[in-house]
Amino acid sequence: MNKKIFTILFSFLFIFTIILPIKAEGTEIYSTKIPDKMLPYSEIKFVDSTHYVILEGGLADDLTTSNTNDHKTPGIPEPVAGVTVTYASDGYLQDISFPDGVINPLLNEISGITSANETPILRTPIIPGYQLTHTWGASQNYLYSNANDTHRRGIGRATTFSDPTGQGDISNYKGSVATKLSYDNIRIWTVVNVRTLNSNGIVHAEPMKKTDAGGMPDAIVDIWKTGVEYWGYTWSESFSMPNRVYIDHNNPSD
Repeated sequence: MNKKIFTILFSFLFIFTIILPIKAEGTEIYSTKIPDKMLPYSEIKFVDSTHYVILEGGLADDLTTSNTNDHKTPGIPEPVAGVTVTYASDGYLQDISFPDGVINPLLNEISGITSANETPILRTPIIPGYQLTHTWGASQNYLYSNANDTHRRGIGRATTFSDPTGQGDISNYKGSVATKLSYDNIRIWTVVNVRTLNSNGIVHAEPMKKTDAGGMPDAIVDIWKTGVEYWGYTWSESFSMPNRVYIDHNNPSD
């Protein structure tokens, strides 16, 4: 083969290789924590508490196997064998599923103020008249309550879900949202005001109803499917809202 042609072909193959997503299907990757981010729509499964395999997608462009163990993200459980993790359209956490027989800590209700070791070393937003009760996830989700916990506010990321049935056998519909079960499991049918930028870059608020609750490892609210159309977005499986989201709602007593 002509040396010049060989060099061109080699260069092409090299470039083609480095622009492909890093996918290690079948290869065990060492990690003592659940990665905060992967390529969009990725799925991984832990084979034990310190190794996972990539089932779909791959490592994010700004992530290497050496920096998945740098720190423990607030509110994210420790991995165990059989844990399956999915990632949304933005590459951040969508859902964490635990194997049968293992309790998912994301589905345990927790009351009271977040412990000091859960609070990230970040510049936490201050809301006058409210105190920070919980913070979690790499996307910096914050939940606040007023003095007597009759009203709550939240700042963070919004994911989407498609479950047809919510709590109390309610049929989810356009306008349904889920709140975080462990920290914010308010009464069904509570109005949740959701505010974020629409597709034209204008802040738009929509009153929605809480009909479900979920683990939400890295989100302040979960919007049911076509609810994203209120902001001009088109829903698809694992879609994540592209901008920061703000919520507020009453916390009705039982």
